[in-house]
Amino acid sequence: APAAALSPTVTPAPRAVLHLARSWGDPGTLADLTAAWAGHPVSDLTAAWVGLTVGDLTALWGTPWTTPALPSQELVADLTVRSVKVDVRAATMTVTLTSDEAVAQDARINGTVLSTSPRARVVELLTAAGITVAPDDLASLPSEETLTAGWVFPTSSVWDVVQDVCNAAGVRIWCDEARRWHSATTAITTPGMTTLTGVTDLTTTDARDEGWADVLYMAYTGQVTDPDGNTDNRTFVWSQPDIPSSTALRAVAVTTDVGAVSSSNWPPDASYAEAQARYARLASLGTTIEVTAVADLTIRPGTLVATAAPLPVVSGIASTITWSLPADTVTITTRKAL
Repeated sequence: APAAALSPTVTPAPRAVLHLARSWGDPGTLADLTAAWAGHPVSDLTAAWVGLTVGDLTALWGTPWTTPALPSQELVADLTVRSVKVDVRAATMTVTLTSDEAVAQDARINGTVLSTSPRARVVELLTAAGITVAPDDLASLPSEETLTAGWVFPTSSVWDVVQDVCNAAGVRIWCDEARRWHSATTAITTPGMTTLTGVTDLTTTDARDEGWADVLYMAYTGQVTDPDGNTDNRTFVWSQPDIPSSTALRAVAVTTDVGAVSSSNWPPDASYAEAQARYARLASLGTTIEVTAVADLTIRPGTLVATAAPLPVVSGIASTITWSLPADTVTITTRKAL
């Protein structure tokens, strides 16, 4: 497609469908070859293979270097265009595509959200951004009506407001490559585990400078009214861990003003869940694993991946995934070693 047709400097931004596929026949073994040509003179073999290259023979009888052999796979992704870079001399273009979180990040709405349950509010906000989402896809968000109608300012992106609602509930939401939304609590993984084969590179990194912290303080402020109508300003603090170690050195503090609330709703609903979710995220940033292996198109962010013997057996939750098509490899960076 010409670069002009993909230019993202229009609203709504263009979309592109990315189709990756890898397929081959079942690998043959030497025994298969022997059985196939048993009883035939060498001249038959020579005649049958006239004109074939080494690559042709590999395709016919090659055994892959992974055990077991990987099946044929494909990935179809419906994504939004974020940038297009044209190299005039090389006559090529590089297109950056993202899932629909970026659409929500772009969107600004000006008005009042009326839904008072966290799940319904997120659906309302995403729908206002032109995104289709089914309430059942966000089942981890509470459906109880615990919120009050709130004004959304035009300077706030829809995604930022959605994140505020989700953080307060201790839930994370995300959109996959098929434009379907998902929700989960602090343990964000997909079912099962993928064991990587044909590993070519493996590194582990422990660092304090990637957002990691060993203590989180969540402070809530608000104007609290008791049953007698008396109002006072209050502050409530959660800490994670509950009793920080005296040797804890790296702390993060987050302050949230919840506005006017009744004493029956103080401290704020789900505030402890939010503190737990935020702390789990901070703690997971200290250790990362980067592993390169034979490409597996089924791996997605949130997939639990592991290496196998004779390599050191390490595992983690996939955070970023990079496929190298010419090399037929995948490089995975995990959020945390488990």
